[in-house]
Amino acid sequence: MTKICHNCGKNATGRKAKRYKDGKYILCFQCSMKRSRELEYQEKIGRKPMQKIKPQLIADRGHQCEICGSRVNIIAHHKIRMMDGGGNSPENIQLLCKDCHDKEHANGTRW
Repeated sequence: MTKICHNCGKNATGRKAKRYKDGKYILCFQCSMKRSRELEYQEKIGRKPMQKIKPQLIADRGHQCEICGSRVNIIAHHKIRMMDGGGNSPENIQLLCKDCHDKEHANGTRW
C-alpha cells in the first residue's frame, strides 16, 4: 500500500517516513525534517504550542468551522504561517473544518 505525505503529496514510503498525531497522518522524510526544525524554532523563541491554545479557542469561538459552520474535524489554521512570522495569537488563527482547511491550502502552501 502506497503512503502519501500529508504535507506535500509525494510518496512517503520507507523507514524515514514518520507518523504524526497517533498515526493519523504521515510525512515524508523531507517534510518531517522541516516540521522538526519548525518545532525547535518555536520552542527556542518561546511560542506556546498549539495544543495549549486550541482548547481555549474552541471554548471562545464554539466548536465549529468559521467558514461553513461545520462541527466535524475542526483544525486550527494559521492565517500567516509560523515560518513567515505568524504566531499562535488568537488573531492569527482560524478554526476550520478539514474541507475548508484543504481549500485554504489549494494554492500549495502548507503549514
